[in-house]
Amino acid sequence: MTALKAYLNSRKVQKVLSTRPGEEGFSLIELVVVIAVLSILAAVAIPAFNGIQNDARASAVKSGMANGIKECLVLQARGKEGTGNAGGLAFAKAEAFKGDFKGYDDFQKWDGNGESVKGCFGVKATPADGYEQALPNLFMAVKADGSILKACVEENYTKKSQWEDEGAKADFCW
Repeated sequence: MTALKAYLNSRKVQKVLSTRPGEEGFSLIELVVVIAVLSILAAVAIPAFNGIQNDARASAVKSGMANGIKECLVLQARGKEGTGNAGGLAFAKAEAFKGDFKGYDDFQKWDGNGESVKGCFGVKATPADGYEQALPNLFMAVKADGSILKACVEENYTKKSQWEDEGAKADFCW
């Protein structure tokens, strides 16, 4: 019997015996507070994540535009795809323009709106259906003098003078 008394008087057993039911676990208030904090964090993080995705889409398109124009230059320099307006062949053969750029439709030739752009060295990317509000139109061209014309503007901007008037919008993405 003394062994049983010694066991029942030990610290471990006394701790177990003195614990009241319901003292383990979290209270309802603690759980509600944790859920509220997680909800606030999610409300802040999801829009930020969408903005990052849109920036990544626009960056991928800009890279594809630049690579496509470089590819056109190489194809025409090799003399395999023609020059001038025949640069349309180079535009069609440029693999960089054929990528899958989610959020944007296929690239289109763009003449730079009178900015002396020849062949396939002017490119326009327009947002696909459903992305018009989130993504801008992107324009890139290599002018005859070798300078580069780039813009990131709303659909209703079509001339370089309008980009200069709205310089903040024109330079936003570049």
